[in-house]
Amino acid sequence: MLAGSGGSRARAANAGGLDFTDISHGLDDRHHLPPGFEAPLLIAWGDAVANDTSRWRYREQSATAQARQFGYNSDFLAFFSLPRGPDASDHGLLVTNH
Repeated sequence: MLAGSGGSRARAANAGGLDFTDISHGLDDRHHLPPGFEAPLLIAWGDAVANDTSRWRYREQSATAQARQFGYNSDFLAFFSLPRGPDASDHGLLVTNH
């Protein structure tokens, strides 16, 4: 798949020609991306998933409140294009679990 360490050029196998500068791994509190790439935040732990959701409060969280907020520790994310097919990547369904 990807090889090398910080600064080398990498090509993702079977990914339609993605070309980017490889980055070194690290253990810190930052989200590291190759130069020129962005990763905007879509949804975070505690964000409302229903209109009548109470404001998220870390020290005062309840099961009732959490049931109406985006969860913690998501371990799966997938995008299903709609309508189905290779030319439909601009509309779809984003699915996550936690």
